[in-house]
Amino acid sequence: MIITIDKSIFDQYGTPSVDKDIFGKVLHTAKYRYHSVSLSQSCGMEEISNVDSNDAFFLQALFTEYINAKPEVHKSDCLVKVGGEKENVNKIFSLDETYEYINSPAEIIVEHATNDGRFIRAIEENFDPSLEFEKLRSENIVHIDGASGSGDRSRIEDYLVTHHQKVKFLHCCVIVDGDKRHPNDDRKLKQHEKRIKLYKRLGVPYHVWEKRSMENYMPDEVFEKNRQKWGKLWVDAFRSLSPIQRDYYDISGGFSKDLGPDQPQNHTGLPSGMNTLFNRVSLENFKRLIQSPSIKPYDGIPTPDIIEELRSNSMKNCFPTYFLDSNLVRYDTLMTRTSHQEDPDELIHVAQMIRQII
Repeated sequence: MIITIDKSIFDQYGTPSVDKDIFGKVLHTAKYRYHSVSLSQSCGMEEISNVDSNDAFFLQALFTEYINAKPEVHKSDCLVKVGGEKENVNKIFSLDETYEYINSPAEIIVEHATNDGRFIRAIEENFDPSLEFEKLRSENIVHIDGASGSGDRSRIEDYLVTHHQKVKFLHCCVIVDGDKRHPNDDRKLKQHEKRIKLYKRLGVPYHVWEKRSMENYMPDEVFEKNRQKWGKLWVDAFRSLSPIQRDYYDISGGFSKDLGPDQPQNHTGLPSGMNTLFNRVSLENFKRLIQSPSIKPYDGIPTPDIIEELRSNSMKNCFPTYFLDSNLVRYDTLMTRTSHQEDPDELIHVAQMIRQII
């Protein structure tokens, strides 16, 4: 985050409007939380010299860090100025508000914090390693929050309550599953359009996965590597699907999730549109894919925070562990998995969106 300091802060430094202690806390917190500081165009180095020596040292260091940063990151995220508390929407803050704002973590709102979170962490590890996402996450500078389906709106409302109903305090993004059974499935289109309109007004980026769910982004190499563990016949059947078919097959539930109770156990029993997408799948392979396999977590010792979930030994809980634990999940293999999409650079764009809110 780049914090721009307005000239009014320096003009009233040491007055009740700009408390010296709060100013120092803002600078030290900015440094601790890896933020940079820029000066408004009306400011010069003489403004820094008017600040108490200890604070001036931190301000100079942060300002130098900003100057030496790559040009593409020279974009202010918020402005600190006297009277900033009067603004509710644009990111203009008083000194006190700035301290509150930079102390609150950036929030990535997903459907399931643990499972979807592993995919987000894999994206950051492979597409934006310089951000050091795991370090920021461990220090609560960024937080992955689960919203359980459509609960993202309630999460946003909670954040607004916490921050006095001021939209400017929101620094979060929302990422949800497409839940599409086939490329032209528009069952949730209106819901997503409504959310996009709402969140655009709030300044909250909203992304819908192009594929059915995050599981569908797992690189093909991971399936091949685990043919014995996940079931040779199931993996062979899955790998026989075309890339687009693999985008919309329910990996965690199999075809059984889409087949009605009294429907034929072949592609004709699938919902409209999905039956066309999978109509060339052989009956033998279709039957192998009706159920998803029961798999175990990746070889190794699971971390304490996920042991309880992994006890269920379910595809839904264990499968996402491979995003972080398999060395076959890399930039190139993930890019190959999205190369045929409408947006082949989708994962790059998601990484850029996350950096934007941090």
